[in-house]
Amino acid sequence: MAHPKLRGGFGHNDLLLPIVLGLLALGCVVIALGATLKLPDETSWLASLGYFLLVSVGGFIVHLLALFVIAAVIVGGALAYEFLRDRIRGKI
Repeated sequence: MAHPKLRGGFGHNDLLLPIVLGLLALGCVVIALGATLKLPDETSWLASLGYFLLVSVGGFIVHLLALFVIAAVIVGGALAYEFLRDRIRGKI
C-alpha cells in the first residue's frame, strides 16, 4: 500500500520545504557576512566573541538544515520506491 501522502496533497506541510530552503539561504548569508567582516587588530574581546558567534551560529544553521534536507531526500526516496513498487505490482 502506498503512503497516504502520495495519493493526495501534502496538507499543511506544503510550506515546509520553502521554509527550510529559506533558512538554509539565511545561514549562508550569515556565514558570508561573518567571513567578509574584517576586524581590526585592536578589537575588543567582546567584538571578537560576537564575530566568532556570528560565524559559528551561521555554520551550525547551515549544517543542521543540510542534514535535514539530506534526511528528507532519503525519506522521499524511500516513499517513492514504495509507491513505484506498489504501482508495478498493480495495487494502486
